[in-house]
Amino acid sequence: MSLLRFQGFCEGKTRSCEKSFSTVNLYMYRILISAYNEGMIIYKTLKSNIKHASKIIVIDDGSTDNTWDEIKRFSYDFPDQKFKKIRMRENGKKVLSIKRVIKTLPKSIRYVILLDADTTLTASIGALAEICKKLELHGLEAATFKINVKNKESILCKILDIEYKIKDLFDSFASKCNKIRCLAGCGSIFNRDILEKTLDKHSGEYYGEDLETTSIILENEYKIGYFPEIITNTIIPSDIPAIIRQRVRWESGGIRVYIEKIGFYIENLLEFNRYSFLWLLEISSWILFPFFLYNLVATPNNINLLYFGLFNYAAILASIILRNQRISLQLMLLYPFLYLPLTLIARIMALGWLVKYYLRNDFNIGS
Repeated sequence: MSLLRFQGFCEGKTRSCEKSFSTVNLYMYRILISAYNEGMIIYKTLKSNIKHASKIIVIDDGSTDNTWDEIKRFSYDFPDQKFKKIRMRENGKKVLSIKRVIKTLPKSIRYVILLDADTTLTASIGALAEICKKLELHGLEAATFKINVKNKESILCKILDIEYKIKDLFDSFASKCNKIRCLAGCGSIFNRDILEKTLDKHSGEYYGEDLETTSIILENEYKIGYFPEIITNTIIPSDIPAIIRQRVRWESGGIRVYIEKIGFYIENLLEFNRYSFLWLLEISSWILFPFFLYNLVATPNNINLLYFGLFNYAAILASIILRNQRISLQLMLLYPFLYLPLTLIARIMALGWLVKYYLRNDFNIGS
């Protein structure tokens, strides 16, 4: 029986057919990959996700390079893999492209999985079907997956992998209260209706888009979970200039969302739960940042590692004790020395981006 005939059968018969997870769940989700100027990697990404091809919708988000040609090359090389490809005329900064595609999906598609253009989903189709069931059973409207670093050949990438282990710890910690800090763009699942409503309220800005999506969902009191049993392998930047560009996007996007959602974050801070503890760590690092800069200028011979290292060492230690993460002592010692200059440069550049951003837009604190 074909996919469309099967869906039509379920929609035309009884509601119990829609709820039969053992068979119908395979047809209830789609995987969306939005790619902008990813011609170097998109072919490999599609090939690495080939077992999910029938569920994938890949979007060329107005690329100016050969991304579309590479997508078409994959379809020519693997004609039996019936994935869907869409080309946007203009770049929608990821949010707009995903929003437009979701609105065209059949109503029978109840869940959407978002992947980045450099991410491999390791789970089977059956495992993803079970995740859909798990969302339903636990009343969750979204959840993020565990992220593994795929390219750990260099010492640099091995050191940065520590941050993803910290994220794993924090996501597991905060999810106990049905909240997490940020739904990762390189591996998260959403209730399709909730995501559609969320993106309607989204600013559409690319810097901080995942954090903004998360805050809107939590702002509307929907529950978010963490599924470490579903693993995505992602490729991280492997040279200093690319890492700095990534960090500038993270830092400037983060503070942009904190400013625009300040009321929501203050309200959560006062709840004194696991989620508010993570928010307190984050905002404390930004509050202390000017004092660190002053100390750096006033006493340049005294490099203040405490500011950049304290929270991270605590997180690493906790992850080793509580989650048995295998992080070598050498990498732990090297991590702050890499984190220190990267974060210093990224935050200074991020502040410059934020000034330009708010000069272009009406300055509006709160939502």
